[in-house]
Amino acid sequence: MKRFFALLLAVLFSLPLLGCGLFLEKHAYFDSETSSFGNKKVFSGSGYTLELTDIFTEKKSTIGFDGYYVSLYLCVTVQIVTPEKAAEFKVTDVKSLLEQTIADNGSDRGCEVIEENGLIYYEHARMNNAGWNFAFKGSENYYLIQFICAQSDAAELKNIVFDFANAVTVE
Repeated sequence: MKRFFALLLAVLFSLPLLGCGLFLEKHAYFDSETSSFGNKKVFSGSGYTLELTDIFTEKKSTIGFDGYYVSLYLCVTVQIVTPEKAAEFKVTDVKSLLEQTIADNGSDRGCEVIEENGLIYYEHARMNNAGWNFAFKGSENYYLIQFICAQSDAAELKNIVFDFANAVTVE
């Protein structure tokens, strides 16, 4: 009888751990063969289009973003910089926009703007988060698009983030 209760207790205490693994398994939607999350899904905002996947949902931003998209492992924010705002901050191109963003954000100081494979961006790490800020120029506005994830997931998600960034279109 003692063995039965010991076994029962062992099973009962291990079920929550198994449940987390079954229902919250890291990257449950991640297909390692194709390096993607779910099926492609297009999100559009004022002058921009993002090609993410169907595990993202659009949320209403409460902190002033023009676009806010979330999944279990990655968050995407969009800020539109109008010509008036760009002139106010003496922004002349996408690189200067990112440099101004770095200068204005104390936690990003020390980051460097990188131009690589047709993208202009900088990487940052704050507390437990990591991210990539990309800048794009449309016919009138600039667009700051930020991808944020947990630092522990950054290495695994970096290629996916760059695939998403390469699929951004702006008007």
